[in-house]
Formats: sequence, C-alpha cells, structure tokens
Amino acid sequence: MDGITTRRGTQWSKTAISRILLNTTYIGTNYFDRVTRVVRDDGSRERVTYVPKDRENWIEIKYPPIIDQVTWEQVQAIREKNAGLRAPKGLNIEFPLKGLIWCGACGHRFYHSAGPTYSSKKILKNGTVKRYKLKKHRRRYVCYGYRWKKRGCPKPSVEAPTIEGAVWNELRNRLRTPESAQTLIDERTKALEVSGSFPELDAIRDDLAETKLKEQRLATAYMNEWIDDETMKLQSGFLSEREEHYETEVARLEAEAEFASSQIDIARAFADLADQLEDKLDSMDDTERGKLMRLLVDRIDVYPDSVKVRLAVDLVGVGRVQTHH
Repeated sequence: MDGITTRRGTQWSKTAISRILLNTTYIGTNYFDRVTRVVRDDGSRERVTYVPKDRENWIEIKYPPIIDQVTWEQVQAIREKNAGLRAPKGLNIEFPLKGLIWCGACGHRFYHSAGPTYSSKKILKNGTVKRYKLKKHRRRYVCYGYRWKKRGCPKPSVEAPTIEGAVWNELRNRLRTPESAQTLIDERTKALEVSGSFPELDAIRDDLAETKLKEQRLATAYMNEWIDDETMKLQSGFLSEREEHYETEVARLEAEAEFASSQIDIARAFADLADQLEDKLDSMDDTERGKLMRLLVDRIDVYPDSVKVRLAVDLVGVGRVQTHH
C-alpha cells in the first residue's frame, strides 16, 4: 500500500486492515443496535458502559455488496489459519513449525508458547530458598483443544526442540533419498501418457465439438423448415444436455491434467532441490533449517508415541517418526 493512505490521510495499520477484513458491510450485510448504552452514577460522576446484546436482537441492514461471498469466506479461512502464527508478545523467539502442528487425538491445531526458565533451587546464607530466572526461554507447542476446549488429549504439549529435531531428521532423510519424488514423477507421467487425463480429455473435446456441430445443423434444418417445432424442441433439449455434460467433463479433466502436471513439476523441483542441498544439510544453522521446514512441510500430526509428517510435495506415502520425550 505504498503511497495509499487511509481516508484520514494516515498510514495503514494492522488494526485498520483487520477491521476491514472483518467488516461484513463489504458483502452487503451490517448490523445496528448491537450494544446497550448503560449509564451508572457512582455519586461523583456518571459512568457510561456499553453492554453487548445477543446476536438475535441485532437489527440487520442490507447494502449492495462489493465483495462476493466466496471471496469473503476464503479471507476468513485464511485469517483462521493464520491465527496460530503470531509469536508471543514481547518475545523475539523463532517457532519454525508454528501453524503446522495438529493434535492427532482431538484434531485441533497446536499453538506455540514461550515462558521463562529458572535455575535449580539455591539456599542462601539466611536459609531462604531462591530460584533465578534464566535468559533462555522454554519453547513449547500446546494443543488448543486441551488448553481451551478441555479435551482429554494424551499428548497435550510437546517441547519445541524435540519435535523440531524429529521433523528436521525426517525431512533431511527425505532430501537425501529423493527416490520417492522420482517415483511420483514416473507414475504421474505414465498415467498421463497411457491412461490419464490427456487422452480422455482429447476424446471428450471431440465429442463436444461434434455436439456443437449437430446443434448448428439442427438450427439450419429448422430455419429451412425441414423439421417442425416439436422435433426442434426435443432435439435441441437433448443436444443442450449433452453439450452441458461434455463441458462439465472437459472442465473436470482439464483441472485433473493441470494438477497432475503441476505435481510432476513440483516433484522435479523437489528432486533438484535435494540434489543441490545434499552437501549443505548438516551445516545449516537453526534459521536455515526453520526456513526449509516451513517451505517443504505441509502438516504435522502429533500422536502419543509418534509424529506424522506430510510434505507440501505430494510424494508417495508420508513420514512417521518416533519421538522420545
């Protein structure tokens, strides 16, 4: 938003943008009378507070929408997904797996947490016992369902160094043995060339073109009065249904072919990346490892005795590694 200011001429803030993204006016709906104004007099001065009303008592107001419902829902889904990505306030601590970890028991996402660590107990000369706060913080990932929904998860939290190390070892093993990526390339390529979407797509396209040609011939016959209204209506309805069916199939097969082709390209890129990083994996620092994990890891499911790692690349199978705590 460089060069673009708010209507008051100020710079855009995160709060202002967040309010816009949550404002239902943009999809044509707003609400009036959402709070009740309450005045209290404590003897010295009046105090005014606003008490929220129940949602069913709000007054709905309709406007011409400027954002469609699908886009609105996509934005809200992204906001919900990013809700767990914010770092603890006041701390500049890295959580490379933030937003990627899910509880295998209750299905909720893990949020990241950091707290102080303390020294062991020390007995002072006067007999008092004291513990000193250390500079190093304790980093953990905690199940949201266990913490806030009171779910009985068998693995409510994991130490960040433990799970980050386990995920890194799994990712490093995948990068050093990229045969799974090559297997995917070979399988997808063969499927497309032999019995995949491309040959079937060509056949459906031919059927669609032939149906449109029949429609043109039917229109010509009707214009020349070679067929009556009833025949025109029946034949036209039949051909329209066939055309709609073929167009739907073409769209589906084009999407499948595009996805398969993209997966081949991604798998090839993964194999190339693995080749380039082969000699660098052991020398990477924590920041570089974190960036690589966020790039290649799509989801991590935590179970009582193991961690299941799913890569962003659709490789054959998923990694399941044992963790010791």
